[in-house]
Amino acid sequence: MGFWFKNWVDTGGMDQILQEHQTNTMTPVVVRTIGDVYYHIFRKPDVAIRYYQWFIRDYAPDKRAPEVHWDLGRAYEQLNKKDLALEQYTVLISSYSETQQGRMALERYNRIKF
Repeated sequence: MGFWFKNWVDTGGMDQILQEHQTNTMTPVVVRTIGDVYYHIFRKPDVAIRYYQWFIRDYAPDKRAPEVHWDLGRAYEQLNKKDLALEQYTVLISSYSETQQGRMALERYNRIKF
């Protein structure tokens, strides 16, 4: 991916393109993918959070929402924002309890809270 991608995102170019050319099918995938790249590859949870929040704000009914809530909670944990992580885990526990992320969130919640 390299420098050009990171520079394009860091300067806001990617956000502008995505906002100008939004679609209900591709934009959620791209927003989620950018978050994942920053979280899992570049190890920059602060940047990933911005894209995960965007995904949840604009595309929450998407089938990938539980995964995004999970990654958002973990990113908050990495930044020592435990209360915000607990909020994400609470959403998973209450709204997605039947998913793998919902079950993992219950475990994380109990580990952090108690």
